[in-house]
Amino acid sequence: MLNNRLELTDRDLMMLEVVNRWRIAQPKHFCSLLGFPSIEYVRKRIRKLELNGYLKRDLRQGREAQIFSLGTKGKDVLELQSVGKVSDATVRHELGVLTCTCFFREYFPEAKLDYHSIITDRDFRVHEYKKGNYHGYGKMNRTGDLTFKVENDWWIVEFEKEKKDAFRLQTNVSANKNRAYGQIWVYPKVKSSIYYGLLEAKEYIGIDDAQFKLLTFEEVEKVLERPSKRLATLSTTPIDALIEEFYSYSEHREMDLFHTNY
Repeated sequence: MLNNRLELTDRDLMMLEVVNRWRIAQPKHFCSLLGFPSIEYVRKRIRKLELNGYLKRDLRQGREAQIFSLGTKGKDVLELQSVGKVSDATVRHELGVLTCTCFFREYFPEAKLDYHSIITDRDFRVHEYKKGNYHGYGKMNRTGDLTFKVENDWWIVEFEKEKKDAFRLQTNVSANKNRAYGQIWVYPKVKSSIYYGLLEAKEYIGIDDAQFKLLTFEEVEKVLERPSKRLATLSTTPIDALIEEFYSYSEHREMDLFHTNY
């Protein structure tokens, strides 16, 4: 039943922020990112937010998938004019990237990563299309699914669901090498062709083992089996400032991909 007197808690607002950044999320992602005590507690809170118009259930993958996006009142609270809809073809990919975000918060605890200190592909695209926001840095030819800093080194994460041809993999691996210190590729365990294709690209481009990691999505997904003990906090560094810092770091590494000598 609709409750017009529902008072939003700080954690409710964080839930809306998570959905805004990734456009969609599932209860298990909220539980991992926000440190809820149990998945049952999360579902009860989501239900209240859904009934009151703050969250909206996405039924394209079936009701049992429990996928949520921002509702009308959620957009109003965050003062958003509009929010792009995730296409049918990319729903699973976006959820996979969000799962990777949960994993890397735990995988690199020393970096104190949070969902505001991890840059998404969407963050880059929004930033680049702002008029007069280039500051001498040209639009990037491509970006990884996630980008973050560990101590003084930048890492790029790619969630690879489908096999690509050898040249495209080599181009992407080379682009990541030119922009960041290291790269991590996450792939489905059953897609061994992706694993071997990435290994071949790594050897062809010439990348040290310390700067090139391969993880199965099944290994990454295990992080969602239990709530995180780390509560989410807002980053003290605005996302635009973080992006500018990455541009500065990668400027000297950036190369013309079509003239790169592998």
